[in-house]
Amino acid sequence: MKVRIFLIAVLSCFLGSSCGEKDPLGKFIANEMLRGTKWITTDFDYSLGDDYVGFHEQTTMIVFHSLTDGAIHYANKDIYSDVGSSITEIVEHFNYELDGTDVYLNYITDDFGEIHQLKLEGNSLSIGECRFEKSTFSNSDREWVNSVCGKSASCSWYSNVNGGLWIVGEGPMADYDSFSSTPWFVNHRIPNKLYVKEGVTKIGSYAFANPSIGQVEMPDKSLKEVGASAFQGSSISQIWLSQRTEIIGRDAFLNCKYLKTVNVPDNIVSVGDGAFSGTALNVLHLDFSASLKQIGAYAYEGCEASYLTFKEGVQDIENGAFLGNFCGIDKELVLPNSLITIGATVFGGTYNKVVIGSNIGQIGEKAFVSGVTSGHMFINRSSLPVAGENIIVEPTNWSPVESRWTLHVPAGSKSLYMGKSPWNKFKAIVEDDSLGEEDSGNLGDDNQEVEYSDATQDEIDANDFRRGSVASGFSKGSGTYDDPYIISTASELRYFSDAVRGGEVFKSRYIKLGADIVVNREVLNDQGELNGDGSNLEPWIPIGRLDPSYFFCGTFDGNGFTISGLYCNRPEGQNVGLFGRVLGSVKNVVIRDSYFVGKEYVGGIVGTTRANVIGTTIPSSLKDYYHGEERSISFINCINEATVVGDSNVGGIVGYMDNLEQISECHNMGRISGSKNVGGILGKSASINSGQIISCINDGNIGRDDTQSSSCGGIVGNGYCKVMNCLNTGVILASGTAVGGICGVIGKSTSRRITNCLNLSSDIGNLASSGAIVGSNNGVTVSYNYYLYTSGLKDVGTTLNGGVTKNNYSMTKSELTDVEFISKLNSRVESGWSKWKIGLDGLPVLEWL
Repeated sequence: MKVRIFLIAVLSCFLGSSCGEKDPLGKFIANEMLRGTKWITTDFDYSLGDDYVGFHEQTTMIVFHSLTDGAIHYANKDIYSDVGSSITEIVEHFNYELDGTDVYLNYITDDFGEIHQLKLEGNSLSIGECRFEKSTFSNSDREWVNSVCGKSASCSWYSNVNGGLWIVGEGPMADYDSFSSTPWFVNHRIPNKLYVKEGVTKIGSYAFANPSIGQVEMPDKSLKEVGASAFQGSSISQIWLSQRTEIIGRDAFLNCKYLKTVNVPDNIVSVGDGAFSGTALNVLHLDFSASLKQIGAYAYEGCEASYLTFKEGVQDIENGAFLGNFCGIDKELVLPNSLITIGATVFGGTYNKVVIGSNIGQIGEKAFVSGVTSGHMFINRSSLPVAGENIIVEPTNWSPVESRWTLHVPAGSKSLYMGKSPWNKFKAIVEDDSLGEEDSGNLGDDNQEVEYSDATQDEIDANDFRRGSVASGFSKGSGTYDDPYIISTASELRYFSDAVRGGEVFKSRYIKLGADIVVNREVLNDQGELNGDGSNLEPWIPIGRLDPSYFFCGTFDGNGFTISGLYCNRPEGQNVGLFGRVLGSVKNVVIRDSYFVGKEYVGGIVGTTRANVIGTTIPSSLKDYYHGEERSISFINCINEATVVGDSNVGGIVGYMDNLEQISECHNMGRISGSKNVGGILGKSASINSGQIISCINDGNIGRDDTQSSSCGGIVGNGYCKVMNCLNTGVILASGTAVGGICGVIGKSTSRRITNCLNLSSDIGNLASSGAIVGSNNGVTVSYNYYLYTSGLKDVGTTLNGGVTKNNYSMTKSELTDVEFISKLNSRVESGWSKWKIGLDGLPVLEWL
């Protein structure tokens, strides 16, 4: 209760009219003993190598500079006899409360190590055996304290010595007339790294319109608006907006010439004029949700998107919105019935098919710019829209090309279109029976596409003529721990899949394999690629799906047997693997000669453990799991040799994990291919996750060598989990950002760490943005890990948000094969971890394998 009351008081400090100096309720009177004081501790150490001596000085200062606020400064100075000296500094800001002799710290910016509670004893503060001695707080200290505890609209800002800037609080930031009027510019604290924390609802106009800003972390949930010119001209290369973001203001990202990656939030309502003009966006697919109403003039000018998808809802797309270098939109352009206005010179690309919906009222001059010789335009409207003199032009000299296109119109309206320019300029006008204003208008022909559904695909595959027989039940067993259901044939495995698909989730029941099972033969060739086109293969229906929400909730024990020949090719699907969705446990199973393809949530063992619910009916047998009771989710001793392919959240064992307790002693040997969040064991874990990955091994190649894959790792692609005692030997085929031998991105959460891991691969993405252990350390401790020496490769690519990177060692092959190194690894093995031993090639390997 004490901590909760304190946090409420801190929030009132942010949102109220003053911050800490006045205290009418007397809440922080005790803090007067600490206000204006500084406390210091210094530690010295040394290291010895074959050809160097190292001296290390670590100093930590804690300052209580107001009645409620403080800052902590960590400085590490290393002096080596061979390479000279270096200094690392970190600053974090906190609120504090003195209660008796206990000092409680609540971090405003990021969590600094283990310092959360200190003991006041006379002229010293202590945490365990570490003591901080009292010193004098001087004006020179303000340079690194530099915290502004005052309101910028509803939000405060904090900076550090390394160019980091935090925006914290509840509500919108202030709008500014220019970047030079922002408080960080006025106070000479121009940042290069920006952290906007949860609670902030708007990025202020011009707030970060400066080329020095290159790295940005945005809130996952609270952000609703990006103000006008908010990031104009900055050096950011990617940005991930909250799915709740509704408004992207005018010129918000104008001339961000390095910006290549931006998501389209589900709740987006409007994208302002010039919002992404002049950026380097080069994406395969821009997918706009039904919330979108308006896209402003030149909003995506220069963007090279191959596909645009609009749900019903968008009404206005203004001049030049998607006008690129005429190598953008590919093959076809489908516009929804809700669209009312299309501006001038809007769509550039190489498409040969355009579909326009039934509510279109106005089409601007030269609205469609296409570099193809001929094509087809479908207009699902029986009355004439207002249009410019020319509708379709080619990109070289903007010459009209309607004479090379065919116009398709609803039955009975051909004569109307033939009597009016520019429609009578088309090569031919055809009345199309498939068009009708009551129809969706999304394709304008008999090949109308149906939105992909996992449930629909399940039914299609269940009735596929290639599917084998389905048993009427399990061969034996009652489903208890002592008498599990036994699966010994492919027909019983199909029954198991169908039973979960039908709503039997096997909560608290036990299932065990009784034999090796083969569904298809020779699915993969020797290179791990699909053997042929798959037309002769029985499709596998993953066990558990989202819609309706049926998950496997029991315990599946492979009993050391192998399941081989699974073929699941769903490039637009989710929840792909042996299991689609699991809220139970899987262990002791081997997947071999199998091929899994999906769009996201794709894994060799399971697609996802994410527990969100779709559909109006939630099976009663699942409710305890959804409400957090009786949940025990783990993957133990699972081996994957399948090829696993997806776009995002792709893993050798698990694609995406949420509410997972543990993955331990699992081994991936398959090829794991994806463009984002790709890992040999795990693709991605959620920020609320409390899981851990222990004693796992990856030998497979990760990522894609034909695209700029990002957030890729030998063990984890992008995670908020502990990773301990793991081994990677696989190549990381990724040229994007955040690529690591063990983890691509590791995110901040309570007590996270990466430790006692070994990376033996020297082929890890782009050396400039990669790490032998971690690509991007986003606020955790990465220590006591080891890796094979590779010229130009660091242990961690980038360290952000107060992350700690220390005591990681680059080693030669001869050092790695030394028996003393095995002893060093085993000296750090904790309870429940596998020991290490010397493998057949002389290099370390985990004993359990």
